[in-house]
Amino acid sequence: MAKFILRTQYVTVPIHFIHEIMPNANGTFVKIYLYALSLAQSGIEMNNAEIAKSLGILESDVMQAFTYWYQNGVLVMRDNVVEFLDFPSPPDLPKSAVTEQSLSPIDHVTAVVSANEALADMYTLAQGVLDKTLTTSEIQTLYWIYDNLKFSPEAVLMLLEYCVSKEKRNMKYIEQVAISWAEKGITTMETIDRYLKEEQKNSGYVYSLKRLFGINDRNLSRMEEEMMERWRDNYHMSEEMAALAYEYCIMQTSKLSFPYIDKILSRWAKNGIRTIEAAEHDNEQFKNTNMNKSNQNEKYKVYEDNYNHDELEHIIRKKLDNK
Repeated sequence: MAKFILRTQYVTVPIHFIHEIMPNANGTFVKIYLYALSLAQSGIEMNNAEIAKSLGILESDVMQAFTYWYQNGVLVMRDNVVEFLDFPSPPDLPKSAVTEQSLSPIDHVTAVVSANEALADMYTLAQGVLDKTLTTSEIQTLYWIYDNLKFSPEAVLMLLEYCVSKEKRNMKYIEQVAISWAEKGITTMETIDRYLKEEQKNSGYVYSLKRLFGINDRNLSRMEEEMMERWRDNYHMSEEMAALAYEYCIMQTSKLSFPYIDKILSRWAKNGIRTIEAAEHDNEQFKNTNMNKSNQNEKYKVYEDNYNHDELEHIIRKKLDNK
């Protein structure tokens, strides 16, 4: 017979929990309970998002699990502290909560939806947007986005449509986008509409330049994306100005060089050059000055190809990778 040796720390689970409570509980909720119990044993602090990430589940599942265990007298929660009970007993709840306590999380959601026509319509339309029948977990997650993140029913549907447009139907992805939007105050139809218009405008800039630069067979590198965003957001250069800088870059280097284009746009921004006419006039001044090398002005040297472009790009990539 093989010899078995156990070398590990132990987490004590109440017998009452194993025999009386665990058999009827959701499996994910049990996993969260055991994980949180191990954190308590080790004195480790974690928020709901960190627990969800560690277990590879939704943050809403963590919140629902703690609510469920609280309602079943397994733990008590106060002031961001979760205390596990050795001998579970029903928590002291207000009388108004007694009826709700007897409901499971999904039963509670069902009861609320039944009394709220807007929510009922939201779930019906959500199934159409996602092109599937919602699971119990998905129903609870959408309710969590509505109830905890304070999305309006219409905003929840806009969120789903946005994610589907990105070819993302996974509820974990949808929840992550919802949390990100909520942190920015994007939870209503009006704020989402403004956000989507701004995103479309911004992505259009990058897409247009990518096509102009002839980058059709690959994705942009992080360095290239960040440079384009800098031209748009920091230098406030239009697509036309970036296109002209690209033209000057090709004339001088015979190839696409993001660092070289960046130097041109940076100088234009510094000198307040923001129109095609002003940029072309600046270039003409350079040409005239360049005819007399002894009088050449230092500020026009950006138009000269005195750079090792491969080395420049290597240095910039290294800096970005170390961020």
